[in-house]
Amino acid sequence: MVRLAGIIGLALLTVLVIAYLLLLRELETRTLQPQSARTPSPEPITWIKVQDGRKIAALYFPAPTPETYTVLYSYGNLEDLAGKRKQLLEFHRRGYGAIGYDYEGFGSSEGESSLTAALRDADAVYQYLTNVCKVPPERIIAVGFSMGSGPACYLSHRYPLGGMVLEGGLASVLQVIIPWSGWPGDHFPNSSWLSQSKVPVLIFHGTKDKVVPYRNAEKNYREAAGRKQLVRVPGAGHQDILKVLGEDRYFQILDEFFAANKTPTAVGAP
Repeated sequence: MVRLAGIIGLALLTVLVIAYLLLLRELETRTLQPQSARTPSPEPITWIKVQDGRKIAALYFPAPTPETYTVLYSYGNLEDLAGKRKQLLEFHRRGYGAIGYDYEGFGSSEGESSLTAALRDADAVYQYLTNVCKVPPERIIAVGFSMGSGPACYLSHRYPLGGMVLEGGLASVLQVIIPWSGWPGDHFPNSSWLSQSKVPVLIFHGTKDKVVPYRNAEKNYREAAGRKQLVRVPGAGHQDILKVLGEDRYFQILDEFFAANKTPTAVGAP
């Protein structure tokens, strides 16, 4: 009888492990998706090669001076570069350089979408900025909205940066659903990456966010090892942070936070 119970327990454990692995696989390919009708990437397109030889489309507005910060922008699920062109132009109008890109499988970019591909794409854009455009790492600010917080935190974990901004960012993919961390194989472990990076991070999050609950912002703020600021936006949901806060106030906070870097030094993971 004891032996039978042990066999049944082992079988149930095996089923749970298989189900968990299948869930992770599903999240890898289904969490970051383009809209059903793909919109071509906006002109003028800058083509950037990723590690596997595929090309992704980017939109680049160079910084007005070498001393100016350049924003490397990563968007969220069901978005595309065409829909973010206005926001990139606003960064540029406010005095920043700006580059955005379509993930593989989005817009005019080649390949198929996945969480792994998104990280590979962000890596390629960073390399393009630093190696081709000669933008110093200490002058790059990685900005990530929603799922785009994954590529932004990944860059801060892997490379030196001048800073990072998270808008409605997640602590990890599973922590959007479950308020506990430490799940093996979890995707976009942002809070863990932040704990291993000294990159200054500015966090904006709506208190009424029902897509990525506010607890994710609190977790990221607690774990961040570098200089940090959490901007709580009362009444804002997931998509209306800028609208509720106001663009002028958003850029005032942004300018003040990065003005504290009197002599910017690129920092990253130890």
